[in-house]
Amino acid sequence: MALSWAILIPRLILLIGLTRANEEVELVDSEVENEEKTADRAEFIRTDCQKTNITVYIPKWIVDRSSPDLVRFDSSSCQSKEFNKTHYFLYIDLIDPKKDCSTRRNSEGVQVIYENLITWFNKETKVVEKLAEISCAQYLEEKHVRLPPEKSINEFIIKNKNGTEHEYKLQMSLFPNKDYTEKHDFADKGFVQVGVGEFIYIRYNDYDSSMYV
Repeated sequence: MALSWAILIPRLILLIGLTRANEEVELVDSEVENEEKTADRAEFIRTDCQKTNITVYIPKWIVDRSSPDLVRFDSSSCQSKEFNKTHYFLYIDLIDPKKDCSTRRNSEGVQVIYENLITWFNKETKVVEKLAEISCAQYLEEKHVRLPPEKSINEFIIKNKNGTEHEYKLQMSLFPNKDYTEKHDFADKGFVQVGVGEFIYIRYNDYDSSMYV
């Protein structure tokens, strides 16, 4: 009896080990299959990147012709809408923060990269699934430089060795070239446009209050 028990235990352990191994393999296979499905579906999604907006077109068949409100951007309330008989669409406004659908914005030098994730609720599995990651890259063409008068004046105090304090005011001015002959004019728009790759030159002079009277 002791011999039989000693034989049965390894068999039982072996059977349990094989069952768990099979479950792990099935789980890994399922995850791989889901990733492959996501990758395949993402290939059919078209992204239209514009300077002020992004529009994403999603074929209805890749979401099993689900209701458009089940397709959305992750971490936002932006839902897809009917575009035509075959597609839904999602829209991102890059200017209005209330309509940017939680789009991430990363700056790399003169390049700006916008990223977001599209998900959909699979009614069959009752699970929110990742549909596609979208990305749009734009290159900055120009920057707006602002220098209001109150920001251009720098005040500081220097104390001499004998303890006497002297107050100084310096006026910062911006120039388009290094000969410093013609200053940038902020009067019309309140800012100046500087193209990417262009230089802007700064000069400090004694502050003259009569210039702003």
